[in-house]
Amino acid sequence: SASQSMLSIDRTDYELVIRQLESEVARVESDLALEMGNQRIAERELALLGENVSDDEKALILRKPQLDKLYATKTFAESKLAQAKLNLERTEVAAPFNGIITARMVDTGAKVSESTLLATLVGTDSFWLQLTLPAEQLQWVNIPTSSDEEGSLVKIFSQGSTDNNFRLGQVIRLSAALEEQGRMAQLLVRVDDPLSLKGENREKPKLLLGSYVRAEIDGIGIASGVLLDRSHIHEGNSVWLMDDEGLLDIRQVEVIFRGRDQVIVNGGMKDAERLVTSALSSPIAGTPLRLQQEGG
Repeated sequence: SASQSMLSIDRTDYELVIRQLESEVARVESDLALEMGNQRIAERELALLGENVSDDEKALILRKPQLDKLYATKTFAESKLAQAKLNLERTEVAAPFNGIITARMVDTGAKVSESTLLATLVGTDSFWLQLTLPAEQLQWVNIPTSSDEEGSLVKIFSQGSTDNNFRLGQVIRLSAALEEQGRMAQLLVRVDDPLSLKGENREKPKLLLGSYVRAEIDGIGIASGVLLDRSHIHEGNSVWLMDDEGLLDIRQVEVIFRGRDQVIVNGGMKDAERLVTSALSSPIAGTPLRLQQEGG
């Protein structure tokens, strides 16, 4: 969890530096106290002289440059001491966020420096999934353009999980570039608690790093349309229908969505019309058709 200690660096050298710098600060403070005494003596001497002098001469007589130098020295010494104390605190390396260690590069007794890679952590509060889909289908997905918008919900099925056992994610971003090989659009989807660490997710599938998943994106609703298998859409976006007289009617339709197995058409078909699902070798409008008997 966040702030949990992961490893400790030997504190000895850092504690020694702090003691040295504390001594330096004490010395500067002593010098400053002595100089303040000199300041009071200089003020009395100036008063006894009773002479009118310029501001520059007065500053020199009152030892202002010496005082300014000591104040600067004290500030510098205190800043070095503060940095040393911060360095000592950093000898205890804590997790910066809730996560798991995926790789450890050092062991007990190893010598490290500021550039040494200690471990690799992966945050467990949420994972980002990268989903690909045809660019023309982006119009059906809610993609946030600002922080106050919500993206489409996504059902995520891990390998081997059933249709009723899934995780919920949410579209958060569209990648600027298309996927190189298939020229597919790439969506980023956030899933909270992907490793099912929280009680409410214990029975749900874990989403492991590097694994492949199947996803279903909740699209933007369509007011009306007809869902057909892709095989029932023929050349020129047409469908085959049997009219009231039992003749073949080849009719143009508007395909508004193309999925992997099914399409949605808008217009061109009415309720209770009969769709021809059999293969026809040479479809010609007006060709007589017959209904296939059940079981025949």
